[in-house]
Amino acid sequence: YSYFYSAYAKQELNHYINQWPDFADSLISKKLEEAKEQIQYVNIHKEYAYIKRKSILNHLVNQKSELDHHIHSRATVMLESIARMEKFNLNSILKKIAFEAFEASKKKILEDESMIKVTFEEALEGLKKGQSSNDEDSFLQ
Repeated sequence: YSYFYSAYAKQELNHYINQWPDFADSLISKKLEEAKEQIQYVNIHKEYAYIKRKSILNHLVNQKSELDHHIHSRATVMLESIARMEKFNLNSILKKIAFEAFEASKKKILEDESMIKVTFEEALEGLKKGQSSNDEDSFLQ
């Protein structure tokens, strides 16, 4: 009875030993397929990460370009507005100066009646000469 079991065990052991390379190959090929799939996922993930970084970079570059354009146009509008305000302020100052000079001249002329006579005579002399000059103008001196 024990000889039979011992021979049977040897035969089974030889059978397992002979089939072990085939079993190991099939096991390894299954694991190799899984590993290859995982490697493909890693490559796909790397490609996805690259495309994602590239997309974010493109988005940021576009946003920077739009921001630069917005800042430039906003600064242009502000400078044009400032130039208009300065021109308005300058015109109002010039109007004020001209009005004050006119009022001072009018006051001086109305206070002194002889000034009207002298001014009229100087104007006549300018007409006689064909040109007027302010060199001898008593009003301006």
